[in-house]
Amino acid sequence: MRITEKTLRGIIRKNLNESFDSNIEFASNKIFSYSDKNVNRDVVIVKTKNYGNVAFYKRSGRGNSNSLNVYQGNNLQWLPFGGFSTELYNVENKTSKGLYTAWGADWLCKLPDGHLESDGTGKFLKRFGEFYNISMTLTKNFDNFSFEKVSSDLLVKKFFGKNREDLRNLSIDNSFKFKIFYDTERLYTAIAINLCLLSKGALKERWLPIDYVYTGSENWGKNILHDFSSFRKLIQNS
Repeated sequence: MRITEKTLRGIIRKNLNESFDSNIEFASNKIFSYSDKNVNRDVVIVKTKNYGNVAFYKRSGRGNSNSLNVYQGNNLQWLPFGGFSTELYNVENKTSKGLYTAWGADWLCKLPDGHLESDGTGKFLKRFGEFYNISMTLTKNFDNFSFEKVSSDLLVKKFFGKNREDLRNLSIDNSFKFKIFYDTERLYTAIAINLCLLSKGALKERWLPIDYVYTGSENWGKNILHDFSSFRKLIQNS
């Protein structure tokens, strides 16, 4: 019996998909939610064997990067990331009134292309590496795991003690010596999740490109004279 190329590829794919280690452990039983441009991105924190705790986010699948690795682009729903980051230009730039801005997140810091778990694309993963196995497990078995869902509204309320409307008003009726970024999700939710990652050792400083800083960090707030802790207290007491 002659085996066609299509059948052979199917057999290989089936064997590859069944060969990964599906045993993973989580650093937190919570799943955090972040919404940007009508896209919800869930975040979990995984205990890895070789890299400490690492955050994974659920992809939207809407980006243009699937062509970098077609197989993974079509088959992996979860990828590792280092945290929510802000472009350094936006931290350094002043408004027309001469004010710095507490700027929101611009980018999810992806796996660097030189990382041992990277396939070299700066996003996707080395086949059958530890991160690949975790991503495949999350993709295939996610419904089998038990998490406490933490909405972005609940997370922001817990960390900053204010609801969305109050936070939006802060950016309009600004009484600070700097400008507050207008998008509450990209600012407050990003900072709150970054704080959660930081508390679990999952905020990956070494993954950051030189032209980005983590939203809420000391480098992010150097011009407004705030970091995670002081900015949080400032908003809570406002």
